[in-house]
Amino acid sequence: HSFPSIRTLVGKVGGDVRLHIGATEVDRDAHIVWSYGPKYKVIISYDDGTSETKLSEKFQLDANGSLTIRSLTANDSGLYNCEIFSKNGSSQKTFTLTFPL
Repeated sequence: HSFPSIRTLVGKVGGDVRLHIGATEVDRDAHIVWSYGPKYKVIISYDDGTSETKLSEKFQLDANGSLTIRSLTANDSGLYNCEIFSKNGSSQKTFTLTFPL
């Protein structure tokens, strides 16, 4: 089991940031779960072609599974994890969001 590489993104307070998972488009039958922090709190999930926002309107899921976080605050910093489950297997991407001091 290989540990996923972690991509670091630098955010700007008040701005938006996009976490690209690198897929061009996601299978309609794929199941995507974005979670946050060490406890993997689910922020948004996508199943059978429908997006279901769990946490807040500030999170938006694109058609290709990437996550956009709007109106950033310093509290949004931390670890974001994306898991994709499809008929071809599962994959995982991890991002760290930081802010310049």
